[in-house]
Amino acid sequence: MIALEDALEKFLSWGVKFDVLICGYERAKMHAAALADHAPLKILSYQDKENPLHTAMMFLQATKCPSVNLIGVPPEKLMLPFSDMNIVVFYAGFRWSLICNGSFEKWMKAGTQLRFISTGNLAKEGLTDDIVQTQGIVRITGNTPFWVGEPYELRMIEERTLTSTRSMGCGVLFRRMNLP
Repeated sequence: MIALEDALEKFLSWGVKFDVLICGYERAKMHAAALADHAPLKILSYQDKENPLHTAMMFLQATKCPSVNLIGVPPEKLMLPFSDMNIVVFYAGFRWSLICNGSFEKWMKAGTQLRFISTGNLAKEGLTDDIVQTQGIVRITGNTPFWVGEPYELRMIEERTLTSTRSMGCGVLFRRMNLP
Protein backbone atom coordinates (compact mmCIF):
# COMPACT_ATOMS: atom_id res chain seq x y z
CA MET A 1 0.00 0.00 0.00
CA ILE A 2 1.26 3.46 -0.89
CA ALA A 3 0.34 6.73 0.80
CA LEU A 4 0.98 10.15 -0.61
CA GLU A 5 2.19 12.62 1.98
CA ASP A 6 -1.06 14.58 2.02
CA ALA A 7 -2.91 11.40 3.10
CA LEU A 8 -0.46 10.47 5.85
CA GLU A 9 -2.58 11.70 8.76
CA LYS A 10 -5.63 9.77 7.46
CA PHE A 11 -3.59 6.56 7.17
CA LEU A 12 -2.24 6.96 10.69
CA SER A 13 -5.73 7.69 12.09
CA TRP A 14 -7.04 4.51 10.43
CA GLY A 15 -4.20 2.47 11.92
CA VAL A 16 -3.42 1.16 8.43
CA LYS A 17 0.01 -0.33 7.74
CA PHE A 18 1.42 1.05 4.51
CA ASP A 19 4.56 0.01 2.67
CA VAL A 20 5.59 3.16 0.81
CA LEU A 21 5.30 6.87 1.56
CA ILE A 22 5.71 9.37 -1.27
CA CYS A 23 6.84 12.72 0.17
CA GLY A 24 8.75 15.89 -0.61
CA TYR A 25 12.53 15.56 -0.61
CA GLU A 26 12.96 18.11 2.19
CA ARG A 27 10.63 16.16 4.52
CA ALA A 28 11.84 12.62 3.85
CA LYS A 29 14.23 12.43 6.83
CA MET A 30 11.62 13.90 9.19
CA HIS A 31 9.06 11.28 8.09
CA ALA A 32 11.62 8.48 8.32
CA ALA A 33 12.30 9.35 11.96
CA ALA A 34 8.62 9.84 12.84
CA LEU A 35 7.58 6.58 11.18
CA ALA A 36 10.41 4.36 12.45
CA ASP A 37 7.87 2.06 14.15
CA HIS A 38 6.23 1.41 10.75
CA ALA A 39 9.31 -0.43 9.44
CA PRO A 40 9.85 -1.82 6.97
CA LEU A 41 8.76 1.35 5.19
CA LYS A 42 10.13 2.64 1.92
CA ILE A 43 10.14 6.41 1.55
CA LEU A 44 10.31 7.79 -1.97
CA SER A 45 10.91 11.50 -2.33
CA TYR A 46 10.30 13.97 -5.11
CA GLN A 47 11.41 17.52 -5.78
CA ASP A 48 8.87 20.29 -5.10
CA LYS A 49 8.21 20.90 -8.80
CA GLU A 50 7.58 17.19 -9.46
CA ASN A 51 4.21 15.47 -9.27
CA PRO A 52 3.99 13.01 -6.33
CA LEU A 53 1.30 11.02 -8.12
CA HIS A 54 3.60 10.54 -11.10
CA THR A 55 6.39 9.44 -8.72
CA ALA A 56 4.08 6.84 -7.16
CA MET A 57 2.85 5.54 -10.52
CA MET A 58 6.40 5.28 -11.86
CA PHE A 59 7.35 3.29 -8.74
CA LEU A 60 4.42 0.90 -9.29
CA GLN A 61 5.30 0.52 -12.95
CA ALA A 62 8.99 -0.09 -12.16
CA THR A 63 8.06 -2.80 -9.65
CA LYS A 64 5.82 -4.39 -12.31
CA CYS A 65 2.66 -3.97 -10.25
CA PRO A 66 -0.10 -5.40 -12.49
CA SER A 67 -2.90 -3.29 -11.06
CA VAL A 68 -3.61 -0.43 -8.73
CA ASN A 69 -6.65 0.96 -6.93
CA LEU A 70 -6.45 4.72 -6.50
CA ILE A 71 -8.63 6.59 -4.06
CA GLY A 72 -9.18 10.33 -4.24
CA VAL A 73 -7.27 10.92 -7.48
CA PRO A 74 -8.99 12.55 -10.49
CA PRO A 75 -8.78 9.99 -13.34
CA GLU A 76 -7.91 12.60 -15.97
CA LYS A 77 -4.56 13.07 -14.18
CA LEU A 78 -3.65 9.49 -15.12
CA MET A 79 -3.99 9.32 -18.88
CA LEU A 80 -1.05 7.23 -20.05
CA PRO A 81 1.84 6.31 -19.96
CA PHE A 82 0.44 3.74 -17.53
CA SER A 83 -1.58 1.74 -20.06
CA ASP A 84 0.15 -1.55 -19.19
CA MET A 85 -1.34 -1.42 -15.68
CA ASN A 86 -4.92 -2.22 -14.68
CA ILE A 87 -6.01 1.07 -13.07
CA VAL A 88 -9.20 1.62 -11.08
CA VAL A 89 -9.88 5.01 -9.52
CA PHE A 90 -12.47 5.81 -6.84
CA TYR A 91 -13.19 9.51 -7.14
CA ALA A 92 -16.15 11.84 -6.59
CA GLY A 93 -18.69 9.04 -6.11
CA PHE A 94 -17.59 7.06 -9.18
CA ARG A 95 -15.51 3.96 -9.81
CA TRP A 96 -13.41 4.82 -12.86
CA SER A 97 -11.82 2.06 -14.98
CA LEU A 98 -9.11 2.79 -17.53
CA ILE A 99 -9.91 0.93 -20.74
CA CYS A 100 -6.75 0.56 -22.82
CA ASN A 101 -7.82 -2.16 -25.24
CA GLY A 102 -10.54 0.02 -26.78
CA SER A 103 -13.49 -2.08 -25.61
CA PHE A 104 -15.67 -2.10 -22.47
CA GLU A 105 -18.52 -4.56 -22.02
CA LYS A 106 -20.53 -5.09 -18.86
CA TRP A 107 -23.99 -6.09 -17.65
CA MET A 108 -25.70 -3.16 -15.97
CA LYS A 109 -29.00 -2.25 -14.35
CA ALA A 110 -31.39 0.09 -16.13
CA GLY A 111 -31.05 3.68 -15.01
CA THR A 112 -27.31 3.48 -14.26
CA GLN A 113 -25.61 6.77 -15.10
CA LEU A 114 -22.16 6.38 -16.66
CA ARG A 115 -19.48 9.00 -17.24
CA PHE A 116 -16.66 8.99 -19.74
CA ILE A 117 -13.29 10.66 -20.17
CA SER A 118 -11.77 10.24 -23.60
CA THR A 119 -9.53 12.05 -26.03
CA GLY A 120 -10.99 10.08 -28.95
CA ASN A 121 -14.37 9.02 -30.26
CA LEU A 122 -16.57 6.55 -28.36
CA ALA A 123 -19.30 4.31 -29.74
CA LYS A 124 -21.89 3.51 -27.05
CA GLU A 125 -24.44 0.68 -27.22
CA GLY A 126 -27.24 0.37 -24.68
CA LEU A 127 -27.05 4.00 -23.52
CA THR A 128 -29.07 7.13 -24.13
CA ASP A 129 -27.50 10.32 -22.81
CA ASP A 130 -25.01 8.06 -20.96
CA ILE A 131 -27.82 6.35 -18.99
CA VAL A 132 -28.40 2.59 -19.31
CA GLN A 133 -31.87 2.26 -20.87
CA THR A 134 -32.63 -1.42 -20.29
CA GLN A 135 -31.00 -3.95 -18.00
CA GLY A 136 -28.36 -5.87 -19.91
CA ILE A 137 -25.02 -5.63 -21.65
CA VAL A 138 -23.57 -2.18 -22.32
CA ARG A 139 -20.78 -1.90 -24.91
CA ILE A 140 -18.43 1.01 -25.36
CA THR A 141 -15.65 1.05 -27.92
CA GLY A 142 -13.07 3.73 -28.57
CA ASN A 143 -10.15 4.45 -30.85
CA THR A 144 -7.95 5.60 -27.93
CA PRO A 145 -7.73 4.60 -24.25
CA PHE A 146 -10.66 5.96 -22.24
CA TRP A 147 -12.14 6.02 -18.74
CA VAL A 148 -15.56 4.64 -17.80
CA GLY A 149 -17.07 5.94 -14.56
CA GLU A 150 -19.78 3.99 -12.71
CA PRO A 151 -21.56 5.32 -9.59
CA TYR A 152 -19.98 3.89 -6.45
CA GLU A 153 -20.17 4.48 -2.71
CA LEU A 154 -16.64 4.87 -1.34
CA ARG A 155 -17.69 3.67 2.10
CA MET A 156 -18.48 0.28 0.54
CA ILE A 157 -14.88 -0.19 -0.58
CA GLU A 158 -12.90 1.12 2.39
CA GLU A 159 -12.69 -2.04 4.47
CA ARG A 160 -12.66 -4.47 1.53
CA THR A 161 -9.98 -2.55 -0.36
CA LEU A 162 -7.76 -2.07 2.66
CA THR A 163 -7.87 -5.75 3.61
CA SER A 164 -7.83 -7.46 0.21
CA THR A 165 -5.30 -5.67 -1.99
CA ARG A 166 -2.21 -7.33 -0.58
CA SER A 167 -3.41 -10.78 -1.64
CA MET A 168 -4.41 -9.52 -5.10
CA GLY A 169 -1.00 -8.10 -6.00
CA CYS A 170 -2.37 -4.56 -6.20
CA GLY A 171 -1.17 -1.27 -4.95
CA VAL A 172 -3.51 1.17 -3.28
CA LEU A 173 -2.70 4.82 -3.49
CA PHE A 174 -4.48 7.37 -1.34
CA ARG A 175 -4.76 11.12 -1.54
CA ARG A 176 -6.27 13.35 1.11
CA MET A 177 -10.04 13.22 1.01
CA ASN A 178 -13.00 13.85 3.26
CA LEU A 179 -13.75 10.46 4.80
CA PRO A 180 -15.19 9.83 8.24
